[in-house]
Amino acid sequence: MSGDNGVFDLDAIRNAQADKLRVPLPVRFGGKVYQVARPLPISAISALIAGKLKEAVEVIFGEHASEVLAAGLDFEDVKSLTDELLGGQGERLASAGSSPTGGSKSRRTSKATTA
Repeated sequence: MSGDNGVFDLDAIRNAQADKLRVPLPVRFGGKVYQVARPLPISAISALIAGKLKEAVEVIFGEHASEVLAAGLDFEDVKSLTDELLGGQGERLASAGSSPTGGSKSRRTSKATTA
């Protein structure tokens, strides 16, 4: 969307989308409804790309992050939510980083090396 003099006008785009983008998304999880802000903040996107799921959840859910994590929010839930918030791009985004693990680092299984 170009404005005067061929300038790409993000202000005009934001204003045109303001009604949809600025209304919080009600999200039901663990029997409670949380209001999640739209659009998805860049800091949440960056955290997802870096594989920092907990950090992304803290950005998305704010003061309720500990509560939803304690209720069992998992990676698949975050992918579904970001997919909704990003209009179908959440699956690709959430898969961009490494999946979080709770386990230990991989161990060598043999003494052999590769050439």
